[in-house]
Amino acid sequence: MKNNIEQYLGSGMNMFFENVLGLFDTIKNEYDNMSTRKIQLKCEKKPNAIIKIDTDTPNIAAILNYMVEYYREPYQILKECKGETIFLTTFTWKYAPSGKLNFGLEGLSVNSGIAKIKRYLDKAIVIKLNDIDSMKKLLTTFLSAESKIISEAQTMNCYFPDVKDIKKCTDLFYKSIKFFMSHESFLEMEKKERVLCELLNIGSYYDGEKYKTTIYAPRSLLVLPSIYKNLSLYLKRTEQDEMLTKCNHSIFLAKLHQANRWYTLAVEKRKLCLYHVALPAYQTEQNTDMFLEMRNIKTYDSYEGVGELRLADKILYELEYRDKNQLDIGNIRISIFGEVNYNPLLELIDYLNKVINIKYPYMKAKYKLSFDIYTRKIDELEENKRISEYKNCVLKFYKKDEKQFSIRKKIDKLIDDSDIIFLLDNSGIYNAVTYEAFDDGGEYYKNLQMLPDQISIDEDREDFKIDKNFDELYNIAVTYGNFGKFGKIYKEAYDTLLGAFEQRCSDEKVIYAYISDLDAFSQVYFNQEQYVRLEQYRDKEMGIIRFSKRKENLLKNSSSQKMIVFNLWQFVKHIAIHERMNFEEYFIYPSYRSKILLDQILIGIDYSLWIEEVVFSYTLDSKIDINKAIYCERLEQFINNVIIPKFDSMSEISYESYYRKIFISFLYGDAKNVEDLLFLHIYQWHKIILGKSKLRERYTDEKQDLIDNKNVEFKFSTKRFYQIAMKRFDSTFNNEYDRLNAYGTLRRESNMLFYDYKKDDIKMILSNIKKACEAITYDRTILYRQCQEYLLRYRGE
Repeated sequence: MKNNIEQYLGSGMNMFFENVLGLFDTIKNEYDNMSTRKIQLKCEKKPNAIIKIDTDTPNIAAILNYMVEYYREPYQILKECKGETIFLTTFTWKYAPSGKLNFGLEGLSVNSGIAKIKRYLDKAIVIKLNDIDSMKKLLTTFLSAESKIISEAQTMNCYFPDVKDIKKCTDLFYKSIKFFMSHESFLEMEKKERVLCELLNIGSYYDGEKYKTTIYAPRSLLVLPSIYKNLSLYLKRTEQDEMLTKCNHSIFLAKLHQANRWYTLAVEKRKLCLYHVALPAYQTEQNTDMFLEMRNIKTYDSYEGVGELRLADKILYELEYRDKNQLDIGNIRISIFGEVNYNPLLELIDYLNKVINIKYPYMKAKYKLSFDIYTRKIDELEENKRISEYKNCVLKFYKKDEKQFSIRKKIDKLIDDSDIIFLLDNSGIYNAVTYEAFDDGGEYYKNLQMLPDQISIDEDREDFKIDKNFDELYNIAVTYGNFGKFGKIYKEAYDTLLGAFEQRCSDEKVIYAYISDLDAFSQVYFNQEQYVRLEQYRDKEMGIIRFSKRKENLLKNSSSQKMIVFNLWQFVKHIAIHERMNFEEYFIYPSYRSKILLDQILIGIDYSLWIEEVVFSYTLDSKIDINKAIYCERLEQFINNVIIPKFDSMSEISYESYYRKIFISFLYGDAKNVEDLLFLHIYQWHKIILGKSKLRERYTDEKQDLIDNKNVEFKFSTKRFYQIAMKRFDSTFNNEYDRLNAYGTLRRESNMLFYDYKKDDIKMILSNIKKACEAITYDRTILYRQCQEYLLRYRGE
């Protein structure tokens, strides 16, 4: 089954922007043929529909509006030269479902929401008339600014507004919330009239079936300048590597997803409810919807979507473990809780079968997997797909039992009936979403008036972050509107469920819990008995907890060779998983695509001379001759043009920092000893002192070096505590109090771990770090001195 990118793009908005990036790639590919950066787009079917573009200073909003107006039409790309236009090439849309793009304008009315708020104000009897008049004036000017943007979208095809209009509108929205939240009389009125709900939902509407949020909601409008800036810089770049282009597309869409996520309020059956706004992570069919989903938080199966294909490595790990230990693999039952989709699940099964055929052929005849899927999305699935067989696998979809995790007998039965359980950031592992009140809400109320009068739209910023004052005020308004208190939305772990998992897991019964709210699971994170690792996922840090009675060996202190090894699949999985087939086709010869996997293409990082240089190398972990199986010249080009520049970059701009976070994410998993972790600590926090990276010329012993240095033991070990200690101690303290405070914090965190666990207590961790500093010549540093001083000070304990 060939993977289908349309399914992963998720929504009309994602598909639209994928085509925008495709147009920009088409333009950039012609840069060598341009004597000027001034070009024209001409719609083939409407020759008078022309837009002029200066690629050095492009008007991104105008380009986007042009593409909306002439959606799905081929464009001629022409260059301007000495008063003439010369044809360069033609752009055709790649992902373009039929029908007009739907911005949700038909049901949108700003007037009704503002009018309702004004009626609430008119009825108020305890609010000063001056305050009411000031609030009404703010609302009227905000209404005018918001209406202008929506009116121009409806009548002038100006769907993507100008930055100055966005700034005016969002400033007024911010001032309206600030004024409301900083007057106690308004807050008293809020407990009866739900004004904040109306105000926060400007730009959203109910279509008779569900709520929808448009890009004209002020919180969404604030993201648009970042989108414009990203696209402008993207058009200016001259990077030509084909695979880098695919990676950058994926990064843009990941950031688009993460930026368009927030809490809001809505009335459901006359009851005020906490809602969540987001772009859909997955769509079964292409659509033209340019708005965002708005859902009651109680309807979520997964707070953060987790791609089905990302479960593959863990399932394969469990299969291999069971087979090595003579455990039955004839019918492994896998229970999955979350927003699981049918077609990606089939792709997961295809991938599992392919890996088993290539790497574990001895399992092929005897393994069978039974997937039990528990999801609220079963109503969207056809009856004939709810129970089906597919390639050594049985799929059974069940309606999620709302009491599945609330009754201990049901939890125990689930564990007894399953071999592997996956909880994909499932709502069942959290208690009900609530709030955490500020310690001094009264003081915060006073500080509201100290917030700046205007928000900042930094047009030079390439990331997708919005103004922090706006974001903070917006979230506090949501919390107050829903709970009537100053605070923040808060989730906490469901301890009853976690306790059951801890008690009933075994060598054979394993539970993987993906979590997006790390604060809710801080006690688990600092628990020596739990195996936890962090991964970057769509610009979001996710935790993965593994409940199992198996014990990993303690982390080794050193090895003879200073090398960390990762594989190409890890890079693809973290950045562009939906492009994996394209990566296979690009790097593996056609006749070997059924015999070679991306995870068999190994890339090594030799840091033995890290002060002078960091040396990359590669090989194929297979008996097949590397020169016969893969396009070595393409792989070398990819390492030289993508891996090394992104690894070496110290830039904090959006794309560069994204790559660095991805490297850190999977390389910490690949670290097999304390020296590897120390090198990664230097890479993460002191990149400036690392030598330049280069690709080593291949040599005869390279293959075995890379294979020997793969990490196969320590994926879920105690590495996180070494990370904590390195970061905490590799800093300068202003005085003795700060130093002792850092020691005390570290000791408290470690005591949660190492109480009655003497082999790997804090002193052993610091002793191992000190040895690693000596081994890789990092011993004339603050980290080394702090470890040494701590060990001397507390050696008698």
